[in-house]
Amino acid sequence: DIYNRLGLSYNALKDVENSKKYIQKYFSQKTITSYINSKSVEKAASLIQEGETIFLGPGTTIQLLAEQLCGRNIRVVTNSLAVFNILSGHTPTDVMLTGGEYRSNTNTFVGPITNMVLSKLRYTKAFIGCNGIFNSGITTYSLEEGESQGIPLDNAKNRYLLVDSTKFNR
Repeated sequence: DIYNRLGLSYNALKDVENSKKYIQKYFSQKTITSYINSKSVEKAASLIQEGETIFLGPGTTIQLLAEQLCGRNIRVVTNSLAVFNILSGHTPTDVMLTGGEYRSNTNTFVGPITNMVLSKLRYTKAFIGCNGIFNSGITTYSLEEGESQGIPLDNAKNRYLLVDSTKFNR
């Protein structure tokens, strides 16, 4: 299930292998008051080591993370044009944009070409966002975006979901 593939960010990021008990705790709470802030994005950035290959999905929280990574000696693979634009030109950061079918409303590439590129690569870490978390499920803008985020999750050693409190029960 999805929780075997993802860890949630809630005041701090947790590696997926250690986060299942935390996720269950969060979903049992009626009111979730935590929100992702600059400290949480900084925490996510601190998890990334020199020389790693990471995936950054689309979304505004992921864009905040990308801003923290400019100039780091890492390789970033993304299907987000916004993330690519933030990171490109900041050597020694190596950034790769997947290409594919462009969705202007989410500034994201999706579809068979995107999925083919993403499936050929392996990642040390994958960071994704979402549109909502409802009934223990994670939602995205479209099925195609969900598929494009699922592939790097399957191909990553460590997986992280960056969300803020507004995403719960949506």
